[in-house]
Amino acid sequence: MTTLSRRTLLTAAPALGLAGLPVAASTPEDPHPALLVAWRESRVAWDRACEVYGDEAPEEKAAWKEYTRLEQLIYSTPAKSVGGAMAQIEWLLEDIDEADLCVEYVLALESCKKLLEEMHP
Repeated sequence: MTTLSRRTLLTAAPALGLAGLPVAASTPEDPHPALLVAWRESRVAWDRACEVYGDEAPEEKAAWKEYTRLEQLIYSTPAKSVGGAMAQIEWLLEDIDEADLCVEYVLALESCKKLLEEMHP
């Protein structure tokens, strides 16, 4: 099994023509850019809840639930635009653990790859 690291993904991005592309606004067909913004905000809210209330407090659990809900929407919803694919890739790069890739990351990468292959046969 091949292991993908963050460094490998960052190195490959320019070859795919993805480097420097801005994340587009969400559309009714592709909510990923807005989901990415909401996920980033929920990550800050969760960090804050951990600091203020501590682990396992109801406020921390609620913040974690929202964070993981948004994360699930990002990786499980197929991208339908370059902006959506870019948002998924940005999520991966921000959230990835260099030690390994989990199933969610693979699903998001496959979605991005499929869209980009369809757009650039």
